[in-house]
Amino acid sequence: MFDASIATLEVKNASGAALAAPSLYVIDRTGARHDMTTVNAGSPIPDGDSATLQMTFPDEVKPRTIGLVILLFGDSNYGAMAPVPVS
Repeated sequence: MFDASIATLEVKNASGAALAAPSLYVIDRTGARHDMTTVNAGSPIPDGDSATLQMTFPDEVKPRTIGLVILLFGDSNYGAMAPVPVS
């Protein structure tokens, strides 16, 4: 969830194995990459555990400027998400 340039990521690990620390980056509508900065440091998530990570992005990253959000666990890319427009 994004609120201005602050994002919250909630992860529940039911993968059967530990997940490396999560992180995100954003590709904006111009194609520029913006890396997150964690507010509370991400750490590995054991199987069966949950974690909430709060992060900030540069001021120019707003919900309306996001093209894609890319989710990483450690160095592994777990996919990209596009925001759903809010009416």
